[in-house]
Amino acid sequence: MKVPVLPSELIMRIGWCQGSSAKDARGHGVSINSPTVVGYCMLGAIAVCSFSESDGRWMREKLEASLGGVIAISVWNDAKHRTKTEVITALRAVNL
Repeated sequence: MKVPVLPSELIMRIGWCQGSSAKDARGHGVSINSPTVVGYCMLGAIAVCSFSESDGRWMREKLEASLGGVIAISVWNDAKHRTKTEVITALRAVNL
């Protein structure tokens, strides 16, 4: 059973990453379900927190709209200057 948690809370608790849905302590991309995860990107956190594909799609669409709908979530997350604080703020702005 999944424990209800928001993507912003997951990133706050576990950590944030760029370039992969999830990374381990060595910075290698790992499965979002790996016990070695130390960080999630926005999409990885949404996937972990989704109860179904439609739930995840709804979360992604809500976030994409808030980012202006002209940039992919992964591109926004992975921007070189992006910070964990900005990511959490963007997720919280749409109650994620």
